[in-house]
Amino acid sequence: MLGSTSKILEDSAKGGFYLTVGNLISGLVSALSLIIIARVLGPAEYGIYTISTIIPSLLILFVDPGISQALIKYSANLRMKREDKRLRKLLISGLSVKSALAFVLFLVCLAFADQFANHILNRSEISELVRLTSVLIILQTFLTTVNSIFIGLDKMEYVAFTNVVQSSSKAVLSPLLVLLGFGVVGAITGYLVSFALACLIGAILFTFKIYRSLNRPGTDPADFSENLKMLLAYGLPLYVSVLIGGFTVQFRGILLSNFTLDYDVGNFQAAMNLNMIVASVAEPIATVLVPAFSKLEDREGTLREFFKTSVKYSSLVVLPIAVLLISFSNEIVEIVYGEGYGLASSILAIYMTIYLFSGLGMLVLGSFFNGLGQTRINLMVRVANSAVLLATAPLLTYHFKTYGMVVALLLSSTAGTLYGFYRARKSFRISLNWGKLAKIYISSITSALPLFAIKAVPLPSILSVTLGAIAYLAIYLLMVPATKALTMLELKELKAILGNVEILRILAYPLIFCEEKIMAHVN
Repeated sequence: MLGSTSKILEDSAKGGFYLTVGNLISGLVSALSLIIIARVLGPAEYGIYTISTIIPSLLILFVDPGISQALIKYSANLRMKREDKRLRKLLISGLSVKSALAFVLFLVCLAFADQFANHILNRSEISELVRLTSVLIILQTFLTTVNSIFIGLDKMEYVAFTNVVQSSSKAVLSPLLVLLGFGVVGAITGYLVSFALACLIGAILFTFKIYRSLNRPGTDPADFSENLKMLLAYGLPLYVSVLIGGFTVQFRGILLSNFTLDYDVGNFQAAMNLNMIVASVAEPIATVLVPAFSKLEDREGTLREFFKTSVKYSSLVVLPIAVLLISFSNEIVEIVYGEGYGLASSILAIYMTIYLFSGLGMLVLGSFFNGLGQTRINLMVRVANSAVLLATAPLLTYHFKTYGMVVALLLSSTAGTLYGFYRARKSFRISLNWGKLAKIYISSITSALPLFAIKAVPLPSILSVTLGAIAYLAIYLLMVPATKALTMLELKELKAILGNVEILRILAYPLIFCEEKIMAHVN
């Protein structure tokens, strides 16, 4: 397996590293700004801040008819084929269509802000905030589009850079404006300016590093309409999927807005913010796998092996992070938000159980289908997910408030993952190494058991979490070789892959060295 896919694994590891580092930095910086914003505004005003972005986020769903994902796939394909002229035209076609749609929906949000605030959000007093946040439609659309291009061309470091610029500028501006007394308006203004700066950086990188490096179009027969047709043919099924999924995300905000108090919404969003600790690792894994699977679509045997390997390694990384967050949810919420967010810790602990389905390919299935161009299957996965949420969320939220919403999210995610795995198994004969995955689960969960002894000691929360994380990592590094969740052969494979990426080699080799010594002793 190493010989046939090592280069793809190496590219994925390198790109995933850049995205992970970018996400971690931007996540940490964003967390700092959110701590200040949430603490100064308080749960109620933080709830208003969250609600004010629902309508623009909902309208953004109608901007992208699957073009972003199509740009990732075809950028990777055309780059592999060295069709620079076609690629140049394709990028301009995608950017032009999405920019035009974004401007139209921006005008719609401005014109109907009063109606949206009154009839959808049940908050007529925030109509001006909705108008203010409408600028997000233009800014976020442009940034996501150029980032999709960067991903398709294996320029993950550009994505990381724009994300860091956005989060860093937001971390400075939003808390500063809140502390200066501008309240929710200040927090939103800082958010908008941060996106504007990231868009400027993205435009510069795209123009001078991507667009100008491609050959000028000359004899390429494809015109604007042909490129658009190709993008839409791939993207429309995916667009419906994204539209349904995006609507359900905003639907949960609408339900919480109508059935709960601003205090509850603030606690729910505070817990969801902490999900970025796992997402900063999980999302890069899913992102880099799209072009990786795209490169393997004509090699069935290698494709199935790569899927199995991707699930194994993603579970090996993501599961322990989720378990650690569940174990210290109370302490983490107290450190981040203080004592005013009493509901957030239990919401976080319940929601983190969603990552227990990593072993069924939850983080890999979407990338697998998209990379192979099977966007219709992804659409059906999204339909299964959303159907369960739409059926369960209203009733559960009405009766059990935020806890009901979290349970509905877990049920919907379970349904989507199970259906996606069923389709992958049926259509592509995908299988998993169940024995290996069981050992990863055992290692992740049992490593958390000694943490209860640390939690029983009355320590400051930050000290308890620090000691717990160190203890968990040490025990996990012992459990993985002890249970043979990772064998010496697999460790050598990882070492060979990471060894070709200098910065990964520097960071990963100390852990690999420790594992080698432990494995040698265990064996």
